[in-house]
Amino acid sequence: MRKITKYRQPITLNGKFSRWHYWGYVGGKLEEFTSPLSSNQGKIEESYQFVGLKDKNGKEIYEGDIVKDTNGGIGVITNEEWMEIGVLPVDDKPQVYEDTASRPEKWYLFEVIGNIYENPELLN
Repeated sequence: MRKITKYRQPITLNGKFSRWHYWGYVGGKLEEFTSPLSSNQGKIEESYQFVGLKDKNGKEIYEGDIVKDTNGGIGVITNEEWMEIGVLPVDDKPQVYEDTASRPEKWYLFEVIGNIYENPELLN
């Protein structure tokens, strides 16, 4: 089986989210899963990695995704140097159940409800 590492990058136009660009490495070779980018298509933001897991609906989970657990807790998927991959709580929102947040093998209990680019209002 070939190793696949996938990423997505938000493309912004005039400071607003426009679309995602998906790319990655398949068997060590760079592949673009959406059409190649040109400089007139907008500003290319930082990349967010697919964490290798899917939510309870089978949707791929990426860094920057906003998730909800079975108890209604809200969190953001992150890959901070100090914690590796994890779920950061969102201020003024119900907290993600700690046992689930700290154990990626339980992330199938999450539901991806948005991401920090397309749905920033979910963080307010």
